Amino acid sequence: MKKLSLALALALSAVGSQAALVTTMGPQLTSFGVMELPATGAAQSGFLDLFDTNTGTLTGATLFLESDMTTFITANAVTASIFKTATFVEVRFSSDLAGLAGILGTHSIGDAAEMILTNGPAGNQILAAGQSVRYPAAGTYSDSELIPYDLSGILGQLGAAGGGTFGISCSAFAGLTSTILGGNVGLDQTTDAGCNARIAYTFSPAASVPEPTSLALVGLALAGVGFAGAKRRKA
Repeated sequence: MKKLSLALALALSAVGSQAALVTTMGPQLTSFGVMELPATGAAQSGFLDLFDTNTGTLTGATLFLESDMTTFITANAVTASIFKTATFVEVRFSSDLAGLAGILGTHSIGDAAEMILTNGPAGNQILAAGQSVRYPAAGTYSDSELIPYDLSGILGQLGAAGGGTFGISCSAFAGLTSTILGGNVGLDQTTDAGCNARIAYTFSPAASVPEPTSLALVGLALAGVGFAGAKRRKA
């Protein structure tokens, strides 16, 4: 009788068990690629996956935004010149998902979802007439940032039966600030920027439907309990 009771307990446990929280982020990776920036800026857009509510109950979500920026300056002196200069690259993110758009901001200076690279040669630069100089002399000024955003406040907007997608956009702007202290110098900037976004969902998997083998095991255990009871009554 003890063995039959144990078998019944194990069978019921197999039918009613539920997995712990699971985090997934592999399929949600979208790369926007590299933007070669004209003077007016450039933009890229892509899509991330909504959570499929058929797979379970969404308990958390984290959005990861990443940017890579490189730039360099070329100065061409028409006449002997003294000047100061610096370059900036600004990357901003937005979304067509209402709740997320509010988190990412309104594209104004100082937004949370804004990544800025500023750099340039230190101090006054002196060039002879006809001289051309690259800043930095080799390589580029560069920056890479990865910022996580907790989206637990908008979980209701991140899930749909069967899944789906929502849009993420990345805009990049570049420019130069300069002060010519004397002479005539032309300044050119060459800039590339790249954007990435991915989202990680944490969820509790939906309770699985019992498999036929599990049901059969329960049936056999119940039958065994009934048989043992009948045999004891006869005795």
